[in-house]
Amino acid sequence: NMMYQTVPADITETSMRGRILSVIAMVSMSTLFVFETKAYFSTTLETGLTLNNNDEDPRIQLNFDITMMDLPCEQATVDVYSTA
Repeated sequence: NMMYQTVPADITETSMRGRILSVIAMVSMSTLFVFETKAYFSTTLETGLTLNNNDEDPRIQLNFDITMMDLPCEQATVDVYSTA
């Protein structure tokens, strides 16, 4: 059966350098896979807005342009409070 040809022996010879590089590559890929999977499934919510104190005009205009495809307008809220 000539469907598969034989591979030359000089290509299939193993070496210690090849083994070490293969182990380093597998450890690197496994580590990257674990960290990227962890980062993909973890969520963090960080919000914050700090304004400079302006004694001349106490009014401040804030414009928000936020797009959330799956959030109905009835559930979107903005809480404003003064810490002064």
